[in-house]
Amino acid sequence: METSTISGIPLKPLYTGDDLPRREEELPGQFPYTRGIHP
Repeated sequence: METSTISGIPLKPLYTGDDLPRREEELPGQFPYTRGIHP
């Protein structure tokens, strides 16, 4: 069962961690600073 927004974007009834794009593990304070600059 899927629905969509007015713009036509499909929406699932439930999202899990498997739906997220895979990223490398990052540490705080290391470039590219996506987790913040403070350790």
